[in-house]
Amino acid sequence: MNMEKISKASSLEAKKSVKGRDNTKFIKLQDKEIEEFMEDRVTLVQTHEYTIAALRCKHWEQEVQPERKVDLELDKLMEKHSSSSGTM
Repeated sequence: MNMEKISKASSLEAKKSVKGRDNTKFIKLQDKEIEEFMEDRVTLVQTHEYTIAALRCKHWEQEVQPERKVDLELDKLMEKHSSSSGTM
């Protein structure tokens, strides 16, 4: 009977040990998955920020381009009129 108790206790300890290793593996797997998630999240956020920055730059260029065109036309107009008024 005493041998039976020792055998059961030994078996129970072995099961606990296996269960403990399984828990450790599970925790390590979760840690790895969380780490991968965080890396993917950082990549996603950076990509989004770069996209937004590119769109802002494009928008700014679209706003500034007509102003530059007007400035060039005004320069030509001023040059035209300053050269014609100098001959009078």
